[in-house]
Amino acid sequence: MWVTVWRHGEAGAGSPDALRTLTSRGEESVVAASRVFLQALREREVPAVNRILASPLRRTEQTAGLLGSELHVEVTLDPALAPGAHVAGVADLIGDNVEHALLVGHQPMVSELLWYWLDSSHLPPLAPGGWATVSLMVHGRGTAALVDYRADILQR
Repeated sequence: MWVTVWRHGEAGAGSPDALRTLTSRGEESVVAASRVFLQALREREVPAVNRILASPLRRTEQTAGLLGSELHVEVTLDPALAPGAHVAGVADLIGDNVEHALLVGHQPMVSELLWYWLDSSHLPPLAPGGWATVSLMVHGRGTAALVDYRADILQR
């Protein structure tokens, strides 16, 4: 199974936190990153995404919606990916018959999930809009191989 972990795009300030939206720069960078992502999948001969799961907070819903449009995949929102989510609960979300899942979430869970699967914290945390793709044997510590890693896609 392939899994891509994607941190939501750049969001503006606001309250309540759950309603913060992507900035225009955040929206543009997610769309641009989706095209880089598709090219990387082709180059590495990684199967296309066939499931997108996202936190129900507005900025992740927007990020996943943009990705879903570009990848032609329907988005499912799941509170198990909301802030405060734990790595242990992610395995049950992906489900069966999924060749490549894309998970859109928040820090620190997105980076902690990668570190858990890779059994290493050598990767810097994902910045807004960053992603990593792994080949995952089973859900467990040290059971993944890193395929692609883009910590920060925003051009500064």
